[in-house]
Amino acid sequence: FIDDARLFLSPPPIPHKYEQWPSIKMIIKRIPPNFDVLIFKDIIFIFPINEKFPEVKSYFQKLATDEWIAYSKKNNRFTRKVIRKIKTVLNKWFK
Repeated sequence: FIDDARLFLSPPPIPHKYEQWPSIKMIIKRIPPNFDVLIFKDIIFIFPINEKFPEVKSYFQKLATDEWIAYSKKNNRFTRKVIRKIKTVLNKWFK
């Protein structure tokens, strides 16, 4: 388990120096081939791939589905607003 996944998915907050912080890509490269990674609720989970792994994935899929339904009901309008803001900024940068 690696807590605070968000710190590896985007540059970490100041005062951290992002150049000294590993990226999710760097972490994933270190995972042995017989393991897989799942990220849920700000935690990176690294699991061995074995006969139980399909059950693990099904369990996390159920958790993710429940979370998505609850989040969508509560925050759909807010999410659309945030995505519009991000698109506006990205469009300015990449025109």
